[in-house]
Amino acid sequence: MAEAPAPLTGDATKRRLFAAMIDTFGALGVSVGTAATLPLPDMARWPLAIALYCAYFAVPEAIFGASLGKYLFGLRVVRLNGEAAGWREAALRTAARVIEVNPALAGGFPAGLAIMASKKRPRLGDMQAGSVVVRVSSEVGASVELPL
Repeated sequence: MAEAPAPLTGDATKRRLFAAMIDTFGALGVSVGTAATLPLPDMARWPLAIALYCAYFAVPEAIFGASLGKYLFGLRVVRLNGEAAGWREAALRTAARVIEVNPALAGGFPAGLAIMASKKRPRLGDMQAGSVVVRVSSEVGASVELPL
């Protein structure tokens, strides 16, 4: 009888922090830069910037399992059973991100607190989506090797 894999525990190291920093600056650059340069009425710029900010995270995480920052630091978003995350998980994680990393709500403090306070190291969006951020070659149970 095959042994059940150990439950995944998320990565809560400096890798995740640096990946988050790269992603934050990347998402802000893409969203604000694009919204500021397009010939749009001022009323349309903020909704576009917010949509692009969210898309920066949701689209690559749904397709590749990682945003740019996560990819550069060897991290992936997976379901709790180790399978690749999809559109559902990416959408739920991104929706929660609007609250978790909102500058009006102390920036990333709620997300960081959730990561450090739980055993599996998910942020609130991961809890909602049933996902976790892991190293590509994690040594949790068996190696988690995911294709790009």
